[in-house]
Amino acid sequence: MTPQFNYSQLELPREDMKAQSSLYQPSLFWSEASAVIVEEICQHGVEHFRRLKKPMGFFAPTYGVPGNSLSGQQVEQIEREFHDRYPVARKQSQMLRHHLSGEAQALADYRVLLAADESGRLPRLDLFSESSYG
Repeated sequence: MTPQFNYSQLELPREDMKAQSSLYQPSLFWSEASAVIVEEICQHGVEHFRRLKKPMGFFAPTYGVPGNSLSGQQVEQIEREFHDRYPVARKQSQMLRHHLSGEAQALADYRVLLAADESGRLPRLDLFSESSYG
């Protein structure tokens, strides 16, 4: 597949690392991973970085599908079968959806972040937010 975008600057660090002593070169895992990540970015554009499968798999936690090892189809089937079997169990359906979507795990991680952060002290996590890029 021909790249849609040319991000030659993404290759510069990789080429530079190859020229270093083996002590400072990336592991085989990261060497191969960076190649597929760069390829996918060149196919779809860096502005879609947070939506691309390869970068998300390496850099961003995914609490729901696919990070929970279930497919979207499996989650839908579990929710549908639960609802069919227990049609009036609204609270339980909501709890199941909360866990299958990853919301419960994401909320737990967020609570840990809030508990660990001290406002006004480095690294100033209270000022962090996702950028509008990617």
